[in-house]
Amino acid sequence: LGYSADELMDKNNREYVDDENAKKIFKVYNEVYRTGIPIKVFDWELIRKDGSKCFVETGVSLLMDSNNVKTGFSGIARDVTERKRAEEALKDRERTLATLIGNLPGFVYRCANDRDWTMEFISNGCLDITGYRPDEFIGNKTVCYNEIVQPDFREPLWAKWQDLLERKATFEDEYPIITRDGETRWVWERGTGIYSADGQLLFLEGFITDITKRKKSDTELDNSFKRLRVALGGTIQALAVAVETRDPYTAGHQKKVADLSRAIAVEMGLDANRTDGIRMSGVIHDLGKMGIPAEILSKPSKLTDIEYRLIKTHPQAGYDILKDVEFPWPIAQIVIQHHERYNGSGYPDGLKGDEILLEARIIGVADVVEAIASYRPYRPGLGLEKALGEITQNRGILYDPAVVDACLRLFIEKGYRFQ
Repeated sequence: LGYSADELMDKNNREYVDDENAKKIFKVYNEVYRTGIPIKVFDWELIRKDGSKCFVETGVSLLMDSNNVKTGFSGIARDVTERKRAEEALKDRERTLATLIGNLPGFVYRCANDRDWTMEFISNGCLDITGYRPDEFIGNKTVCYNEIVQPDFREPLWAKWQDLLERKATFEDEYPIITRDGETRWVWERGTGIYSADGQLLFLEGFITDITKRKKSDTELDNSFKRLRVALGGTIQALAVAVETRDPYTAGHQKKVADLSRAIAVEMGLDANRTDGIRMSGVIHDLGKMGIPAEILSKPSKLTDIEYRLIKTHPQAGYDILKDVEFPWPIAQIVIQHHERYNGSGYPDGLKGDEILLEARIIGVADVVEAIASYRPYRPGLGLEKALGEITQNRGILYDPAVVDACLRLFIEKGYRFQ
């Protein structure tokens, strides 16, 4: 309090207690005086000499003389200011946490690691998402959480949780639930195991939110993209037919190159979207030949230098046709690069190595193999053995070695053949 013992001896307690606490003290002391029963602990607030406030915890007993006459009180006061401040801070944090939890677009939970996911705590947000109140989940009173998970997802979720708990990793997944009204909703969950000091799993804690609208949007976007691909496929096929109509000797060449290119891409482990882009590019890789006279394209004898230089313009011509078309793949760039070579000896820009798109490197190899193996106006088909010999001999020189290896595996080990 900041007072000496002598200073306090002559002071009325009203000098260091406000009105509210004075009433509290009077009530306690009066009760002890009336009943004679000690009060073990009660808290009250005091005003220090410097005007600051502190909290004390006090026990009070009644004093009586040898004739059982009540003569006063005795007690022990202990400063609990720091404890009270800590308690207030904890209450503030709890209020803040409750507010945050209440405003979350979902619910937080604490549950046992059992097959029912028995809830020990679940926030009010569960009502909006599941249709069940928190108390209906606690201890599986009305429903257990596992019951509302769509049946096909129950076992995979359990297995995934157990695997991640074994590694003490964080769980994250999306899955459908069935609400109280029988509606299917998709939720996203993120959770983790809580462990004791000696590493024993105590319970699971996490957060679950409704992602139904997002999943619906994803599905609609997916369907739109599929329709777009169908439309693009039809447009690209029409362009391919237009090219092959002008050059009957190479009819089907672009489709064969496209099919082989796609097979090489799959063999190399490329994802489905990239693989589709490669196939689409392969279908129209010779689009630029539309600008070359048909008599040059179908000439049965050797081309003159001028004619050959004209033929070499077709990648650029194809690029010029496609450059302003918005494809979901870099088709124009692939088309202009499909005659570039690994060592920089190709055309039109003399690109080399990784300067050439992988898609173009794949189509370049497929183009060479199909061209050598098949009939041309100026020569008969040289056969598959000759074609594979060409890419083997120039592996790492003209052609990307990884692409060549994938192509060879297709033909030699997996029996791939042109249709």
